[in-house]
Amino acid sequence: MSGRPNRVMLAGSGPTPERRLFVAHDVKPDEKRVGPHEHLGREHVLALLPLSPVWPAQDYTNGRTLGRNRLIGAGQILDWLLTHAGDGWQARWRAADADRGKDWIEQVLAQTDNGHSYQGRRSTLLSGLNSMFISRIVLPDYEFMRNYKAMALFKDVQRMFPPGTLEQMRRHGSELGMTGRHA
Repeated sequence: MSGRPNRVMLAGSGPTPERRLFVAHDVKPDEKRVGPHEHLGREHVLALLPLSPVWPAQDYTNGRTLGRNRLIGAGQILDWLLTHAGDGWQARWRAADADRGKDWIEQVLAQTDNGHSYQGRRSTLLSGLNSMFISRIVLPDYEFMRNYKAMALFKDVQRMFPPGTLEQMRRHGSELGMTGRHA
């Protein structure tokens, strides 16, 4: 029996055949691809983020609005990006090698130890990152997004699509061989 948890087996049918969770793509990064806000200053980026159609309402968590937490997290990431060479946010993202994985998140968290819990600081940082992705401040590559696994981001993005578009994308994913959960 496979070491994969939650594998479904029908009585008498033997092991379920392996299914790839992701379709491998040979996607090369487009070095010229930048977001529409590439050259905005830090303060202008922070002023732009609340204009997103999926910006949270004035719900309070620990005395701070969810929107304020997003701005704090985005500000921390922007400050970190400013420590890298580049003439815009995407160039700094690439110079920081941020697409290679999520290890850089721990570096930023180490610089922002403000007495709050690790989980609270991480949540604030990731909510800011999600807002930056939605507003296209930085454009992560396919591999980063595949490994990022941020359900809140994907739910927010889905809310932004015109009716019918998401279903069309799911059909296309299914045609590529993606499972329903991943399409």
